[in-house]
Amino acid sequence: MNRLNILKNKLYIKKRKKEKRRDKKSINQLIIDILSKSEKDNVIYDLGANIGNYSLFFAESDSEVRCYEPDLENYEILNFRSRNKKNIQTYNLACGTKNQSLKLYKEKRDIFNFSTEGYSINTQGTNIDSENFQIIQCIDFCDELKSCTKKISLIKMDIEGAELEIIEKIIKENLHKLFGFLIVETHENLFPHSINRYKNLEKQIRLNGIKNINLNWH
Repeated sequence: MNRLNILKNKLYIKKRKKEKRRDKKSINQLIIDILSKSEKDNVIYDLGANIGNYSLFFAESDSEVRCYEPDLENYEILNFRSRNKKNIQTYNLACGTKNQSLKLYKEKRDIFNFSTEGYSINTQGTNIDSENFQIIQCIDFCDELKSCTKKISLIKMDIEGAELEIIEKIIKENLHKLFGFLIVETHENLFPHSINRYKNLEKQIRLNGIKNINLNWH
């Protein structure tokens, strides 16, 4: 990659960080509004549930919360923390656009970083430890959307780079009409090789007039 493209990527990442800071308060309020209206027979999806911080928050709405977490250690903590929540369903699965087995790579961590471990199925991240992985099962999340018989009020997506292929497929197949709102934590800073795809994703959302997919969460 030449210096000009590197500079363009840095400017784009800086712009995205600014947009996320700008929209943080309004998106959080949007989530609260959605939860306040979400009914018992509705479904909320938490993709990349980690240890369940957001899952537990979503469960206060009394809607069914379906949580997907591919890492076994995080999944076991998620299960323990949600054990008394009858409206939380947990799945030790990754989400993508195919039903398949995949390698889940651990992120490289500073020894003084005490937050929960990060993982990705994308091998090209700037902080991916390619020697440290586990074999996991992945589902086609778009198939899950199509088969869901309940009203989907909210989808939260924090899946370390895998969001690109899922949202691209959602737009291509007009699946955004199947849910109320999708909030996404994008990871362009970790996957600079995919920045053009992120830009195109923003463009497709805008050109198709899609109002219920927000890429500026976190």
